[in-house]
Amino acid sequence: MLVKQRDISEKIPQEIGEESSYFLLRARQEVERSEAATAPQAVAAHRELAMLYSVKALLAHADADADDEPN
Repeated sequence: MLVKQRDISEKIPQEIGEESSYFLLRARQEVERSEAATAPQAVAAHRELAMLYSVKALLAHADADADDEPN
C-alpha cells in the first residue's frame, strides 16, 4: 500500500536512529516546501527530494539494523 508523502508523521520515533531521523525530517520539510511552491517544476523538484530523503532514511535504518545484528 502506498502512503501519501504528506502522511509523514510529525513525531519521529527515537528508535530509528539519528541519521534516519534527519532524513525523515528533511523529507517532511521538502513536502511542506512543495505545498508552498507555485511553479509546477518547483513542486515536482521538492516532491522528488522528499522521496529521495525518505529512501535515504529507509537505507540508513536498514544499515543500522544490520550493524545491530550479531555476526
